[in-house]
Formats: sequence, structure tokens, C-alpha cells
Amino acid sequence: MKIFELHFNQITKEHLLKKGELVNSIFDSFCYEPQNIYEKRLGYLFLAGELKNPLPKNFNFLEKLANFLKKEYYTSPIKLSTEAAFKESLKKINNYLEGIVKEGDVSWLGNLNSAVLSFKNFDLNFSKIGSIKILLLRQGQLMDIGKNLELEEIEPYPLKVFGKIVSGRLAENDIVLVLTKEAFDFFQNKNLFKKLTQIFPFNQKDLNKIAEKKLKEFLKSNEKDFSKIFGFCLICLLTKEEAFKEKSKSFAFRKKPERFSFKKAFLPFFVSLKKISFSFFKILINILLKIKEILQKIIKKLLKFSPPIRKKSEKKEKRVIKVPVKEKGSRKEIMSLIKIKQKLLLPKIVFNEQFKKNLVLISLFVFLLLLGFFIFKKQQQEELKETQLIINGIKKEISSLENLPLEDENRSFEILKNAREKILPLVDEKSNVQKEAKELKDLIEGKLKQLTKFEEIVNPELFFEINKNEFASQKIIVSGKNLYLFNQFSENILKINEKKEKNILTINQKFNDAIVFNDYLLFFKKPNHVFFLKNDQLEKDIFLDQPFADFDFKNASFFQSSIYFLDKSGEIIKYSNFSNPKKWLSPQTKKNTDAKFLTVDGNIWLLNNDNSISRYFGGELKETINLNLFPSPKNFKKILAIGGYLYILEPAEKRIIIINENSKLIKQIFSEKFDNLLDFTVSENGKTIWLLNNNTIYQISY
Repeated sequence: MKIFELHFNQITKEHLLKKGELVNSIFDSFCYEPQNIYEKRLGYLFLAGELKNPLPKNFNFLEKLANFLKKEYYTSPIKLSTEAAFKESLKKINNYLEGIVKEGDVSWLGNLNSAVLSFKNFDLNFSKIGSIKILLLRQGQLMDIGKNLELEEIEPYPLKVFGKIVSGRLAENDIVLVLTKEAFDFFQNKNLFKKLTQIFPFNQKDLNKIAEKKLKEFLKSNEKDFSKIFGFCLICLLTKEEAFKEKSKSFAFRKKPERFSFKKAFLPFFVSLKKISFSFFKILINILLKIKEILQKIIKKLLKFSPPIRKKSEKKEKRVIKVPVKEKGSRKEIMSLIKIKQKLLLPKIVFNEQFKKNLVLISLFVFLLLLGFFIFKKQQQEELKETQLIINGIKKEISSLENLPLEDENRSFEILKNAREKILPLVDEKSNVQKEAKELKDLIEGKLKQLTKFEEIVNPELFFEINKNEFASQKIIVSGKNLYLFNQFSENILKINEKKEKNILTINQKFNDAIVFNDYLLFFKKPNHVFFLKNDQLEKDIFLDQPFADFDFKNASFFQSSIYFLDKSGEIIKYSNFSNPKKWLSPQTKKNTDAKFLTVDGNIWLLNNDNSISRYFGGELKETINLNLFPSPKNFKKILAIGGYLYILEPAEKRIIIINENSKLIKQIFSEKFDNLLDFTVSENGKTIWLLNNNTIYQISY
């Protein structure tokens, strides 16, 4: 067996623990190869996973999970087959995860995408949860062998994170691929699966020997694209048993810092040269010519003298010159004698060739220094002018907002958003205008917050603190004046009344969702079990008729005696009086498979994966709404329609957003204390919002 692990921009632990760093997801793959004869009886074991919105305490969640799985799998009784050992290991890992929930940590629920696989010879067993893709490449054909598990979700009792198991027999040169959804979408959009079939041709002999070489070539040719995505691709090439000697190969792709380039480094220098006017060069050349003239004069004076060249052994001798004295001598003779004496007494100064060369280099160096100084000063002035022009332009754009009508909020938002994008690079640059740029950035962000009705609450009202050792809450719902909290792994329901008195209701059932239905509180258990709670007593339970065999709802909503379910297939199912299920969408309307939450108030509102909101009426899509918000949306989680308003929860940005049915933004409420929002509910009159933040309930009066 040949294993290749491709990691695209994997975040390190050092990066995860960096102060103030926001991490949207972490991922990793763990490949355990048999190390001895006891482990070889069970073959290879793999765990690959992704955890979205992780808390700091869960940064090593996947590693702990993998280590636990390895321990349980390879210590299985010898008499068990690989399939039986795999099943037992999954049971134990489900119990392990249930223990984590009982300890009060439910933050990973709904955020875990993972796959577990085992290989023994050519026998494959696997299970998965979430959006992880498991593919089989055989004879040039690509098959999604994990598709039947796409609709699987965590079952409440007994806790099953990993539910159904798929087992099968593979053939030599089969290739199993395990990818995160982002990596899968990238491979699909870039048509890279087709290239993989060319790298691993099904009719090629000795594929094991050539696989690594061809794969490296493939990775190198697409390295630039791979550095832009986030996720992993695990490639398992099925070969003969001797491949147990092989070690897995890991390839990591990251955005690399740009290498130093003289061309890029000096490009601004040459650009500046172009910008400098001819008149400036003329002045500069005149100055340099004058400097040259002065230097030449100095050099000429120095070169008139040459020192005598003496040997070290040569002794200095005193020279005595006797000048004959004549009583009567001509003036010409006297002067010639004086000149001879001067020549003999004055030292002869001679500059050798090396000194002359050094002098020329010094002159050239001085010239370059002066040239660089003038160019640098000119470049600084030009950059400062350009920066100042940008800042003045941004200020002009902001001042233009005063002339826009108040109702033209979309136009104002676009102007401010674009202005912020322009000013951000200037804030990071160290220059004379950095302070001014930062002040302008703060001004723009203040206006954006004001425009998008951003309200920060420093100390939100604490309604109730839940003892995590007594109850681990995941969902919250209001009925009358009471709050009810539950999770899909507990048989109990926590009730809190308006006096903040708590009461634990023992129902002996586990639930996936709940809605208020007239005087009842309905609790749903997948796939079709409904429980009626009234006056804190379980009055009855019924089984709904299933609209189709694979019915698997995401959430439910109630309106005018009808219950609406959003199915994972994108269908919306309507029940009238708990019977006669019908597909609500018209046949011509495309099913929204990306929808993640549904709420009903006459219109049906769907919250989509791209943070847009779709409004349906009469079985047809009427409009799709994209909200102008600051900060920009990252991951909306839940939507409720109450009293003509829509309430949207976004844990990633620590806020709840309120809009009306005309998609007009009413308010967004933010607090730093909303650091782990799990769920929320709203009173019937829409005036009170309760937010479940880990084990704390905050109350907002609106």
C-alpha cells in the first residue's frame, strides 16, 4: 500500500495559539501503519478530519481522537475480524465522544467532519460524518463510495457520531481518496480528478514504482493553485502486501513569502528615475560638474609633488651644497643656484597608481551618494504626494456622503467599504501619513458601524448561569414565560422560569429539535418521532408518516397548524395536522441543497451556506437577500421569523442581527462576551432575546 498525504495550508499549533488569532477550522490526517505481526492482522488504520469554529481547548481534538482510535483498534481481541474490530472501535470512540459531551463540551457538535478507514489486504471498512468525501478511482473511473453516508447525522441515543459502516473488497491498483469539501470542490472545478486518472493509469504495470514520481510532477505543476486552498487530500494506492514496508509520504502546500528579487527591489528606483523631470537632471548634472571641477583641481595640485622612493636599508645622508661665492656674480647665476638648492632640499612627492585608482573610486562613490540622495528624496516626495492624493481622494469620497439621500444606504455602504479597502494598506506602511491614515480608517469604520446599526454591549444582562456538571445545554426554546434547554445526547430537559428557578424534567428520551405548537411544546426525534409536552408532562407521542424513504430533516418550523421540515435533500415538507406530508416546493423550483436553516411566517425563509437569505412563497423562490454588514458576514448559524422581523445568529462575529421582512437592517447587537454562542430564542412579542453562550444565558431587551 502506498499512502500520500496532501495538506493545503495546514495551520500549525503555534499559529493556533497566537494571541488574538481567529481560527475558522483546523484539519489533519493520521495514518497508522502496522508495526508488528499483531498489528498486521488488522492492517492499516486512518482518521482524517476537520473541526470548524474550534475553541482553544479543542485545538488538539483531532489528535486525541486519532490516538484513542488507534489504541482501541490495535488492542482488539485476536479472534475478531478486521470488520468486527472496526465496529468495536467505533462503538468505543462514540462512547469517548459521549463522555466529552457529558463533561459539558458540546462546542464540537455540528462542527466535526471526519472519516475513519481501515485496510487489510484489499478489504476496506469505513465510516464518516459530515462533509468529508471518500472516493474510489478504479480503471479510470471516479466513484463517490461515501455518498450513501452523506445524509448520516449524529444519532442521539446511544450517541453515534460514527454510525453506519461501509465494507467492500478492492482490487490491486485501486485508489481511495479522502478529501475535505473545499479540497474536493477545488479538484472538481479545476478538473484535477481527470489528471489523477492520467497519473495513475489503471492498465499500468508496476504502478507502485511510478506513482510517487508522477504524483510529484503533478503536484509541482499545480503548486501555485494548491497554495490557495485549505484542506487535505489523502491518497491510498492499493498494492500488494509487501507495501507494508512503505512509509506514507506527506506533501504540504503553503503560501510562500516572495523571494528577494533585485529586479523588484530596484524597480521603484528606476520608476522614480522616470518620474524625475529633465529640468531636475539638468540642475543635478550642473552641480556634479562643478564638484568634478573642484576635485580635478585638487588632484592636479596633489599630483605636482612626488615623494622620493627610498629603500628601507638606505641611510639618510646629510647633503651639504657648497655654492661658490663670487664677489661679482650675475643675477641669473644666483637664481639658478637657488633653484638647484630647492630641487635638492624639497622632497619629491609621487602618488603611485593604486593611490590614483582609490582616489577615482572615492570620487565615484561620492558621486553615487549624491545621486542616490537626490533620487531618494525625490522618490519620497513623489510617494508622499501619491499617498496624500489617495487620502485626499478618500476624504472627498467620504464628504460626498453628505450629498446622498438618507435612504440611499446601499450606495453609502459601498463608498465606505471601498474607502476602507483603499486606506488599509496605508495604515500598515510606516510613513509620515501613517497616523493620518489610521485616524481616517477609524473614522470610516465608525461610519460603517453607524450605518449598519452596530451596537456593542459591554456587559450584557446575565439571566442564568448553568452548572455544567449538572447539565450540558446545546439548544434553547421559549414557551410562555419559561425557557427550556436540551441537547441531543441527554434524556433530560432543563426548565427555567421567569423567576430564574430551575427544574430538571426527566423524559427518558433524546431529541433533535423542538418547536412551540399552540399550547404544546413539541420535541422531535429522528426520523419521525414526535413528543407532546404540556404543563411539563409528556402527554403523548406519535410517529409521522415519512414522505420518502431517506427523509432526514435539518430543522422544523410551525405556522398556522402546519409543520414544515427542511430536509437534507433541499426539499421542504409540509404536514397538515400531523398527517398527509407533501413536498411544498413546486416541481419547477430548484431545490436549495445549500440551505441550512428554515423558518416560516407566511413566507418561508431559508438561511444559505453563503450567508444569503432566500424568501419563498407559494412554493417558488421570490428573492435572495444579501445583507450589507460591517464586519462582513462569516458564518450565519440560525434564523427565526417572529412578529414581522428576522433574527439571525452569527457566533463567528459574536452578534445577533435583526432585519425586517423588507430586508431593511434594524440592528446588530455585539458583545465580546458572546464568545461561544450555541443557540438563541425570542419571545412571542419579539421584545426579549435569550442567547445561550456555552453555559450562560444572556438576556437582551429589545
